[in-house]
Amino acid sequence: MDTEAARAKITEWKQCADERALQTQQAAERLKELRVTVCDENQTVEVTIDSGGALVDVQFSARIQRQAPEFTRRTMLDVYQTAKDQLAEQAREIVTETMGPTSASAKAMMATFVEGKGDRQ
Repeated sequence: MDTEAARAKITEWKQCADERALQTQQAAERLKELRVTVCDENQTVEVTIDSGGALVDVQFSARIQRQAPEFTRRTMLDVYQTAKDQLAEQAREIVTETMGPTSASAKAMMATFVEGKGDRQ
């Protein structure tokens, strides 16, 4: 490979690296903004979680007064798990849209993002 071809190849690699870095930054910014709110089918429990999967709000309707505390507890945990599942799906969509479905960087980002978020609490 001559010097000119080598320079062209290096320039091409740098452009690809710069593009991947920009895509990664854009995906990370969008992921930080994620919030998910989910309500159970009976509309007794509604939870909101942030991009880290942390519970930031929970609302209970007056209906919980007519049900067993254990049922409310299970409903709360189920709704929270559903929210985490939806968070992971939305994150996957953002990463795939921003970085492409076959990107190694996208796969690594998703592995880091969803780690621990899909497990039942």
